Amino acid sequence: MPHPAAAMPSPFVYWAQSDSHVFLKVDVKGASGCQVRIEEEEVEFSAVGTGGQGRADTRYHFVVEFFLPVDKRESSYEVKKAWRTIIN
Repeated sequence: MPHPAAAMPSPFVYWAQSDSHVFLKVDVKGASGCQVRIEEEEVEFSAVGTGGQGRADTRYHFVVEFFLPVDKRESSYEVKKAWRTIIN
C-alpha cells in the first residue's frame, strides 16, 4: 500500500549548494501548517498553500535525500512571506 504522503503533490523545489552548504527554496505561496524535518540523510517538508499547480489550499509534501550526510544540529530554515527557505 502506498504511503499517504505519496498522493500529495510536490511543490517546485530549487536547489543550490556550495562546498559547505545546501540551499533549498520551496515555492508554496501563503504557506500554513509548515512542517520541516531535517535529518542527517534527508529533509522532509509539508505545508498547505498555493504551489506550482496553482491550486489554493493544497497540501504539498516532499522528501529530499542528501548525497552525503549533513549536520542537522547546524541546519536551519527560515519562513518568508512567499517562500520557505531551508538552509544547511
